[in-house]
Amino acid sequence: MEDAIIPNDRQRLYVIGDIHGRLDLLDRVITAICRDVEEHGSQALTITLGDYIDRGPSSRGVLDRLHANPFPTRYIALKGNHEVLLESFLADSMVGEQWRRLGGLETMHSYGVPVSGLMLGKNYKEARDRLRDAMPAEHMSFLQSLRTSHTHGRYFLCHAGVRPGVPLEQQSDEDLLWIRDEFLN
Repeated sequence: MEDAIIPNDRQRLYVIGDIHGRLDLLDRVITAICRDVEEHGSQALTITLGDYIDRGPSSRGVLDRLHANPFPTRYIALKGNHEVLLESFLADSMVGEQWRRLGGLETMHSYGVPVSGLMLGKNYKEARDRLRDAMPAEHMSFLQSLRTSHTHGRYFLCHAGVRPGVPLEQQSDEDLLWIRDEFLN
């Protein structure tokens, strides 16, 4: 568990959400954070809010970059619902159709897994086995290390949102990762 971080007036907090396989955009954000830290000092924390994979072309590259902590600050990585789907698919290929609809093909392609059969809704078990073989242990370790929330001073951070009326310490992982309408409305 990460040590408690005592926020103060001089500490900067960089929060990055939903990278979705866009290494190009992540690199631009990293560059901007590096410049800002040079100008304002390194007493800062970077928190990424999950959804590192799917949709964009470079899910593997994003996990490579984040696993290596490219930030000139302390860094905390949170889990998003797309990481949950990936972990579920690796455990049970029956989740493949749901993950495919939400961008899983792009992630598999970034690891060199053939996706032509998957585009037709076939070969999920074979694709799962190939993805397991293709994913570096460091990526698996990174994914397993992700937590669902972090409190920083008066800020509570998570991927999706919280259920209104429920104390923060009683929020379910399901809501922290998936809630939508109840939180937004």
